Amino acid sequence: MKWTDFFNIALFSILWVALIQKKPGIKDWLLGVTNDNLIWGIIVPIILYASMVITGRFLKNKYLNA
Repeated sequence: MKWTDFFNIALFSILWVALIQKKPGIKDWLLGVTNDNLIWGIIVPIILYASMVITGRFLKNKYLNA
């Protein structure tokens, strides 16, 4: 992984938390989906995004360098 991948994950994390704080509708929706466990609504999307970034980097290296 390159440093840009870590930067993208960190930027997504900051923007996701800022969006939740800024828009009360999203926060209410996340609370409803996660049974009032807001931490799961923050951590799970960040982990999903990080896994997509890592998978994309792996596939790019595997198929473009062949």
